[in-house]
Amino acid sequence: MLSLMTKTWRCDISSRQLRASLGDTVLVTTERLADQTLEEALLALLSSCCRCLPWVDAIEFSLDASMAYHFVTPWQNGISTPAELRGYGHVIVQQHFPHLVGKPLKIGFEDMGYGCNALTMALEEELWSILRAVARSLKLRLQGITTPLRSLVRSREQLPSTGIFAIIGPESSTFACRVDDEWQQVYRMALPDQAVDQQLTLILRLANMRTAPCYFWDGANGQMGRFPSVEHRHKRGSKY
Repeated sequence: MLSLMTKTWRCDISSRQLRASLGDTVLVTTERLADQTLEEALLALLSSCCRCLPWVDAIEFSLDASMAYHFVTPWQNGISTPAELRGYGHVIVQQHFPHLVGKPLKIGFEDMGYGCNALTMALEEELWSILRAVARSLKLRLQGITTPLRSLVRSREQLPSTGIFAIIGPESSTFACRVDDEWQQVYRMALPDQAVDQQLTLILRLANMRTAPCYFWDGANGQMGRFPSVEHRHKRGSKY
């Protein structure tokens, strides 16, 4: 009977906005204030709607892709377990993001298969600790910390052999490239003045993947889609 009462709240966090939801219902949205810490802002938002019996309900935090660090961790010879791959990820992330050198990090996988390159996420431990503290203060079980990229990648029953998975954000966009069943590269670019189709056209050219489909999430409009669409590809012939 208790399990039927259990709810999992969701909190979407970006650099500008916070949003709390339950299922498909958005309960409250608020702008982040410059004089508030993230912890203060989250507690103010969630205390107003996440009232429940202590430790019965859970919460999941979804971070804007600009708040996490995405990269590809190659499965090298000598690696035999996901834990070893995660350890190698600690080395790789500091090569891609030198400003993270020496900082405590949490490493997780957006997509990982044994013997394959992993689509990897790094999160600064300070941010992870804040989110854990918020969940504890509200007496909610921490269900997980995710990003829209994970949701986009896992929304399909089977990943395409080749394609680009794009998260379009207000400040920066993240593009994960997959070729011949392997994750190859992740690009992160600030293109605030370009429309979604312009950004995707640009990354297709820069990644030399002109014929690849793009699967994207546009956070500003809450829109998931594919570019070029089947209809668009048919009309434009082989240009892409």
